[in-house]
Amino acid sequence: MQSTLTRGYFTWGLKILNCFAIMCLLLFTFGCAKQRNPVPIDKLYRAEIPGMPGVRAFSGDYSEIFQKDMEESLAQEPATLFVDNESGKKIYKLLALSSGGPNGAFGAGFLTGWTAHGTRPDFKVVTGISTGAIIAPFAFIGPEYDPQLEELFTSTSTKTLIRYKGLKALFNPESLADSTPMLTTMIELADEQFFKRIAEEHNKGKRLLIGTTNLDAGRLVVWNMGVIANSKSPNALELFHKIILASASIPGIFPPVFFDVTVGEDSFDEMHFDGGIKAQLFLAEALVDLAKAEAKFGNQLKESRKEFYIIRNGKISPEPAPVERHMFPILSRTITGMTKTAVRDSLYRVYVFAQNAEADFNYIGVPHDYNYGQTQEYADEREMIKLFNEGYNLAVRGPVWFKNLQKLGF
Repeated sequence: MQSTLTRGYFTWGLKILNCFAIMCLLLFTFGCAKQRNPVPIDKLYRAEIPGMPGVRAFSGDYSEIFQKDMEESLAQEPATLFVDNESGKKIYKLLALSSGGPNGAFGAGFLTGWTAHGTRPDFKVVTGISTGAIIAPFAFIGPEYDPQLEELFTSTSTKTLIRYKGLKALFNPESLADSTPMLTTMIELADEQFFKRIAEEHNKGKRLLIGTTNLDAGRLVVWNMGVIANSKSPNALELFHKIILASASIPGIFPPVFFDVTVGEDSFDEMHFDGGIKAQLFLAEALVDLAKAEAKFGNQLKESRKEFYIIRNGKISPEPAPVERHMFPILSRTITGMTKTAVRDSLYRVYVFAQNAEADFNYIGVPHDYNYGQTQEYADEREMIKLFNEGYNLAVRGPVWFKNLQKLGF
């Protein structure tokens, strides 16, 4: 059966389409969209956040800044952190949390159940995209914030995340809804103490990376959240909140998130949206050179073991179902298929990275036989509680990971 949460997504899409014709007329009547000051194309790759240079990089390109940061992270590690008690060698565990909207309840439940099982490890690197970006800071800090993570994903509804603009959307056609409620929730949870804990874990040699889509550049941007948490900028916490909001902002539904940037002495703005536009999950494989780091740190990396863990907030397998002979079900089915293809592409890249790094590969997602309930809401509280419990129960029994792509139908 087609995911009911996907149908919930598409309910929003119908509302957008219903308004589209009127919006077009209004655009002609009231003129173009709001004015902005985008970065000129020839300066896109030189733009920096004022007062915080080097906190981000474009995914897909080797980054000297991220390379140096990774090497610094190895030097920061306490002698006993990441050490296997049996072999006495380092085991570096990396966690990638995928997109998936309200399906993020599955990942939140899985992490909480993993804690209850008693085998949840410290992660060297945690990455997040979209709903995974919301979960990632909690996963990065560790189990102490499990109660807040559970509350976030089991007491959430459409009303607590968004505020429909109604007719106001026709006069400001950036988006159908206002994301202020979601931002308010993040500000309440990720407060100064939470931010301090991010900085503390970063200083132990751990890294938290979040992906957003720079829509002007058409590229995924990877943000080093621990560097931001350790910066002395008075705007650091606000930037932290905006990055997570941007990573989870679905175009058309949520408004864009703008970042003020500078190139030399000139000021501009960047438009950012959901990181899932460009990648459904990532491990920064193209940003750094592990072999180069190994050459510098010798046995610390060469003799270490690496383990990659991927939590997919959704299903990856096809879900056969008859499609009505109508435009909207056809479009919904098409979008679902395209998303699954994007997930598989992202997963394959991480799998190849694992093979090249001689790392152990571990994947888990919403089980193929999981049955979604009947809802047309984007975020249905009952469905999210059900998904949270599904993830929790899978982990608390002892996580059973997929170790290769063949068993996933690749």
